[in-house]
Amino acid sequence: MRLLTALLLSLLISTLTPASQAMTAELPHDEVQRLVTSGSIRSLDYSLTLLAQYCQGELIDASLYQEDDKWRYDLQLKIKKGHIIHLFLDATNGMPESIDQLPSECQINETATR
Repeated sequence: MRLLTALLLSLLISTLTPASQAMTAELPHDEVQRLVTSGSIRSLDYSLTLLAQYCQGELIDASLYQEDDKWRYDLQLKIKKGHIIHLFLDATNGMPESIDQLPSECQINETATR
């Protein structure tokens, strides 16, 4: 019981920290536009154009988050055969955070990223 209480308390404290609040708070459109205009991040359209070069699918949902002072897009795509995948793109350059963790349906090759 003590372990469960400690875990719940830890979870509650972590959800109340400013970093996790910033990550879950949705930015107003004008703030996102300011970030794009200032060059702090790439637009979602730009990032999706890059993504389409190596991963075909229908965008279901997209969110912009800031975590540890880094901006990222969290995407949900519906790909072949109706599979839903989650991808995380670095919002500063529009590229996947980890190329090694791309699903098999999404493969980056040298010509796609040039």
